[in-house]
Amino acid sequence: MAVALDNLGVIFVQQYRINGYRVDFYVAPRLIVEVDGAIHILDVEAAEKDKRKDAFLKERGFIVHRYRDFQVRKPWQAEQVAKKIKSFREKITSV
Repeated sequence: MAVALDNLGVIFVQQYRINGYRVDFYVAPRLIVEVDGAIHILDVEAAEKDKRKDAFLKERGFIVHRYRDFQVRKPWQAEQVAKKIKSFREKITSV
């Protein structure tokens, strides 16, 4: 995912901390991108933790996009998701 974002010129910080929460990718000005493995679906506690984290971030004005790891596993898949992220970032920065 990081390579795909980098190839498109998307500026991001990987494993960024926000008030004790670690996010997979922070894309300025307020976009958070999370890539979840199976544990986030199969483990009830992990899923609840993600819900709390999303609520915390949204309350502070962040926009959270979650993708499953299988959606970005192959380079062409990661590139498609990265294009969506870039497009969305351009929309929120032009407002």
